[in-house]
Amino acid sequence: MERLPPNMECTIIGVTGNKAYNNDIYIGSTSDDPWNTRTKLVVVEPENGFKYIGTMIVTPGPPVPWSNMITRGMNIKGFAYTWSYVHPVAEPTYLEAEGVTFAEFGDLLLRSCANVHEAIELILSIPRAFHGNFLLADAEGNLALVEVSTQSVYVAVLTKDGYVVRTNHWISPIMAPKDGVPDEFTNSSTWVRYTRALELLEKVYIGRIHVEDLMQIFSDTKTYEEWGYGICAGINSKKGGTVSSEIMEPKRLIFWYAYGWPCGVKPLWPEQLHQNMSWGVYLPFYLPELPPGEYVTTDGQLTPLAIEYLKKHLDIKEPGSLS
Repeated sequence: MERLPPNMECTIIGVTGNKAYNNDIYIGSTSDDPWNTRTKLVVVEPENGFKYIGTMIVTPGPPVPWSNMITRGMNIKGFAYTWSYVHPVAEPTYLEAEGVTFAEFGDLLLRSCANVHEAIELILSIPRAFHGNFLLADAEGNLALVEVSTQSVYVAVLTKDGYVVRTNHWISPIMAPKDGVPDEFTNSSTWVRYTRALELLEKVYIGRIHVEDLMQIFSDTKTYEEWGYGICAGINSKKGGTVSSEIMEPKRLIFWYAYGWPCGVKPLWPEQLHQNMSWGVYLPFYLPELPPGEYVTTDGQLTPLAIEYLKKHLDIKEPGSLS
């Protein structure tokens, strides 16, 4: 069985407490998919549950397993999450398991959980037809990395002072054998992105990490020349790579969103659908001021809701314009 479907190359990072600027907390990620799969930014206010903002996956088909899932998000309580795909080989995958699906889980997590501890309890309590690395954060500064499979769950990190990086593998002694990492990790895309992100955090930014630093990390392409892989993934890939990037500030309820690849380079191939519309910048969205609805379309256009909000804060004057 193939361990990792092609072009599933998300990189997730969390920083909190004494490792962050001013003892703050941040989590973020790149969202990587086939080029025909896109993301849109939405605000949801359920009848029973917490209002939240998040990135929804939209795919024309054949769908990715997480189609229609809110794959990154933050709710009004300051609970935030993101994730990266990991493909189990020693347990049933989403195809064989019965339980909460990828698409159901994102909404359930954000509308139900006020903090990291509630999110961990939820993950442990439900039947799971989803799997991956789940990065959780809250306004109290709690940061957790939970390695989740259909039959097993392991809380690999739970801290108020620290940082964590994951790509598309499990690395704990308990979970790593379940996705074949010992045989396939070294020199793979997931290894290159993992070690590069750690290098940037540990040698360049550690102890003073801020939103702008995470933006630079998620835009990094330095490893392409040597390895052919980068955190801002897919520059040389015809099949897929980074289709959006998100950074969340749970204490401030700010959700930063960049459509397309954040490195902002021009696409090299016609197969790199929609990447010519990549913003190359992140825009901030303050959840308490946002009514429910769609804010960024699947082709990267700002909607009237987004314009109405952003024109109060940025020099954006008309729908679809970043100038």
